[in-house]
Amino acid sequence: MKKLLMLLLCLALTPAWAESIPAKLAKEVMARQDWASELEKCPADLFSPPGQQKYNGEVRALCEDPATQSECMTNCTSGKGEYCYWLATGLQKTVSNTNEGSEILFQRACKLGIASGCTNRAATMMPDPPLTVNSNSCPGRSFERTCAANDPWGCTMHGLILSEDKSIPRNKERALEALKKACQFDKRDPACISANALKKKLQP
Repeated sequence: MKKLLMLLLCLALTPAWAESIPAKLAKEVMARQDWASELEKCPADLFSPPGQQKYNGEVRALCEDPATQSECMTNCTSGKGEYCYWLATGLQKTVSNTNEGSEILFQRACKLGIASGCTNRAATMMPDPPLTVNSNSCPGRSFERTCAANDPWGCTMHGLILSEDKSIPRNKERALEALKKACQFDKRDPACISANALKKKLQP
């Protein structure tokens, strides 16, 4: 009976232990004041793309698996932006109420040259309703920069803002050009699907 009780206790503790790694990392991220202080800056002003944007599936798998997220955090801390980006998406999937931690990681990824990090951070800065944004705002400037770096969602968001900003007469044409770039890699990409839906509205 004693052995059975010990076994049941171990089984009961296993889920809590598995969930504790991402939760601990989220708290560790939010405790980094040097990283959190960067949230006050506009992603467009932090981003310095190192060149062609490439993403490694192995890095994504490492950072989205709770069992290896600590290793991912180590690489992020050492200045490897892609690890920061995928850790942000990983924590979003595994830890509830971790928006601030993910935002910090997206902003750090942005500073380290990852365009998608800037796009994701800028998206959290959009007002409600989102279409009150103009192209010269911080999100507008950020999406323009990430679209120039060939980030699909950056181009979709850039096109969305341009299509609604009537302050510049040629913004509709500029929006259509940005939306084309959202489909440069894969037509099945959600960013491309959203861009095509918006294009239909702009070209009735």
